Amino acid sequence: MSWLWLACDYSTVKSSQGGAPSASNGLSTLDFQSVKQQIFIPYCLSCHSSFQTYAGVKAQLAAIRDAVATSRMPKNQAPLSAADRDFLFNWIDAGAPEVSTGAGAGTPPVVGGDGGNNPQPPGGNNPSKPADSDLTYQFVKIQVLDMACLTCHSAAGGNKGRVNLETYFNVQQNAEEIYETVSRDEMPLRTKLTPLQKEILLRWIDLGMPQ
Repeated sequence: MSWLWLACDYSTVKSSQGGAPSASNGLSTLDFQSVKQQIFIPYCLSCHSSFQTYAGVKAQLAAIRDAVATSRMPKNQAPLSAADRDFLFNWIDAGAPEVSTGAGAGTPPVVGGDGGNNPQPPGGNNPSKPADSDLTYQFVKIQVLDMACLTCHSAAGGNKGRVNLETYFNVQQNAEEIYETVSRDEMPLRTKLTPLQKEILLRWIDLGMPQ
């Protein structure tokens, strides 16, 4: 959401605030509270108050990653250090867990990989196609919806087009339109699904959208 980033002004942030601790310190656990303490509190909350909550951050993951990757954020400050940026990206790439579940436990690897809004999958550019039995709502939410859709189609994103895709019921209600617009590459608008992400989403709908 470009308006989210362009609207902020970090000129009011005091220079005495200092930077966040490096990712090599004790805050290396990949969970929301650790990332909030290390990244969002020192760099973001002065303008983006919605980042105080996990839901507010989760709805803007793609925009956050893109803005940091292109050094558009933090604004009116030096870019994040390489360690802080990697810490943030590693958390997003792990599925942005709210609570630490250990090293990758319980969270499927993200399959997108375009160097911007869609994180690079572990193991390279050719992740394997998931089995039909793996195509559950939670899997599709992590792999596709969170990264490519909720930036706009969420309460925090303004429910663009009067469409909210934050719940299974809402996705189910909009399944026909999702299928048509994704098939024609009309959606998403601000990023592009990888061929695998597109196949995952469309195949899941074809299977009857198993939960």
